[in-house]
Amino acid sequence: MSKKGKSYILIGIIALIILLIVGIYFQSNNKTNIDNQKINITIDNSKLNIFYFYVGQADCTLIINEGQTMLIDTGDKTDGKLIANCLKQLGIEKIDYLIGTHSDDDHIGGMTDIVNNFEIGSLYMPLKEANNQSYIELSKNANIKRIEINDIINIGSANAIIKWVDNMGEYSDNNSSIVLQLNYKDKKYLFTGDIEKKVENELIKQNALEEIDILKVAHHGSNSSTSEKFLNEIKPKSVIISSGSTYSKFPNIECLKRILKLVDKENIFITERDGTIWITSDGETEDNIQKLNDINLDGANSKINQEELNSEYLESIQISMFSFLKKLLKI
Repeated sequence: MSKKGKSYILIGIIALIILLIVGIYFQSNNKTNIDNQKINITIDNSKLNIFYFYVGQADCTLIINEGQTMLIDTGDKTDGKLIANCLKQLGIEKIDYLIGTHSDDDHIGGMTDIVNNFEIGSLYMPLKEANNQSYIELSKNANIKRIEINDIINIGSANAIIKWVDNMGEYSDNNSSIVLQLNYKDKKYLFTGDIEKKVENELIKQNALEEIDILKVAHHGSNSSTSEKFLNEIKPKSVIISSGSTYSKFPNIECLKRILKLVDKENIFITERDGTIWITSDGETEDNIQKLNDINLDGANSKINQEELNSEYLESIQISMFSFLKKLLKI
């Protein structure tokens, strides 16, 4: 085929893809979120409960144990009211510990809504000033407390150990993230904010890591994080990735490939596909992991994509349309 013929084919395929994307966009924006849903969940307070909420391209995790609560990050600004509504439906009146892992909008954008709607016990963030609006607004309206590496927070009989935080402003915003490990009897859960390989290597150097059960993957599955060396140190049995639209750049294909070397495909949970992930644990037997596709707290983007994780999804998620078409047409 001539170069001119290939060009016409390429233009035609691109046009079809644009039409497809436009159609998906309008269809997906008929989303259903928690504003017009009722949550029918019974929480067993004798067990550890962890909710990794679907908040689009953002982060928000709720931990409940023996009546005490910790909320790690609060999504972006459009998510705050939805998160607050969901927490109220779950019967929560007080957040004992509110954690802003770092100052990025997709982690603390909804925090003012939380502070305004709930009694807050303690609010912790890295003591590193930022100039984004979410941080400025929060710092004016809330008492941010200092937390240090090796500090321990008790959530019922579960213990959250601070593995990393940069209070001195020596690292980037992502690498200033609070990293904490939650220990509950025989089970261990690691929450990593947006740390990158630089801090992962520092944690390895400090012998701060141990084998865990469930990893909350850093930075939405970015290729800058979750190195093979890091994964080999912690050896997670399952991983949770909080990501947004299928057409976003996260999770990164190379990051997923590294995870798949250690973790079975069925133990990889991605919020854009699986929705909110709810874990209940007695601390001894195998964790109960449920996909709550109906709990959508994303205030900005499309409804949850519920397709099964397969090789086509993995291979296409980080390949640009143009590069993919060039490969397809062998141009």
